[in-house]
Parts: sequence; structure tokens; C-alpha cells
Amino acid sequence: MNSSMIQILVLAGVALFLILRLRSVLGTRQGFEKLPQREVVSGREDAEVYEAEEGRDYEDVAHSEYVESGSDAEEALHAMERVDSSFSFDDFVHGARQAYEMIVLGFEHGDINEIAPYLGQAVRRAFASNIAKRKKKGVTVKAEFIGIHEASVQDVVFDHETSEAQITMKFRAEMNIEVRNRENEEIRGKQGTLRRLSDTWVFERIMKDSDPNWKVVATAL
Repeated sequence: MNSSMIQILVLAGVALFLILRLRSVLGTRQGFEKLPQREVVSGREDAEVYEAEEGRDYEDVAHSEYVESGSDAEEALHAMERVDSSFSFDDFVHGARQAYEMIVLGFEHGDINEIAPYLGQAVRRAFASNIAKRKKKGVTVKAEFIGIHEASVQDVVFDHETSEAQITMKFRAEMNIEVRNRENEEIRGKQGTLRRLSDTWVFERIMKDSDPNWKVVATAL
């Protein structure tokens, strides 16, 4: 056996050793085996889970998903982004959904202090007055939010002089609600009966402000 053949055999042995070593460290994957799923932690057992559609670029379609391309609403969104580079319309819509659930539940449960930071002055006064009247009558509400079926953009307005932005959202949702009087007698509704909600809310923010939070400045059925 000549020296070149010996060198080839030695190199082959080294390559085989490296392959076996890598298999023992990294493991093996066959075919189209699924990657391990990340654990999703949620405070609600019935929380909705959304999966991104394969091959879709969500950053590119964030505007066209909600407003008509080339419309005044889309131009207003572009103006907001120019004033505040951290503004993301897609993030706003997701945040508005969460705010709607939180504020609706806070109102029904009579916890005005929890939701006050997210309300404009007029809405806060109206909500506080309604809650105070219920407490005076001894009325208690037990509510459970079921889910949002629609969260659509109705209008987008931006004032270039004041940097004031307003986004009007329409929500359709469902919740369980039970209302009882001071004697704990059921007034209306019963646990397990769905109540359908249909609300139009106006969110407002000064885009130049350091505070990133939007406030609900108007509500309508």
C-alpha cells in the first residue's frame, strides 16, 4: 500500500469521526419535521391565538390591511409615521383591541380608576357618572369578555399644525353579563347568556408627545 492510499484512508477516518461527533451533539432531523413550538403564556384560558399566513410580509401590508391604498386615511397614517418614527399602525390596531376589552370590562365592573388613564375628559366624566349612579342604586354587574369579532378602521385624521391624530375604530364583540340589584336579585341577563356589543370609538393622541398612549375621546353605539 503506497503513501497516498494511506493518506486517503486516514482522511476518511477523520471525516467519519467528525460526522459521528456532530450527530451526537446536534442530533438528527428527518424529512419536514416541525420545529419545537414556543410556549405561549396567556392570562386568559380562552385567549385567541393568531398564526401568520405563510409567505406574507406583514410590514408591507399593514396599511392596506385596514385602509384603502392611496386614500386620505393612508396619507394621514404616513404623516403620523413621519412625525413619530416609532409609530406602527399594526401595533396600534392590536393595542386598540386590547384597550377595548380592558375598558369595557373596567366600565362594567365599575372600576373607573383603572381605566381613567386611557379616557379623554368627556368620556371619563360620562363613564364615572354612569358608574356612580349604579353604585348609588346598589346595582352590581358581573361580566366576562368572550371575544372581538370585528375591529375595523372607519376613519383616520391627522392635523399637521397640531400633530393631533384621531383614529376611529368599530368593534363588534360578545360578552357574558349579569346585573343584580341591592338585594342580589337578578335584574337582567343571566350567566351564560351572550350580549352582543357594537361600538364605535375615537382614539386620539398628539404624535409629538413623549407619551405613546392613545385615549378614547368619543364613543357611540
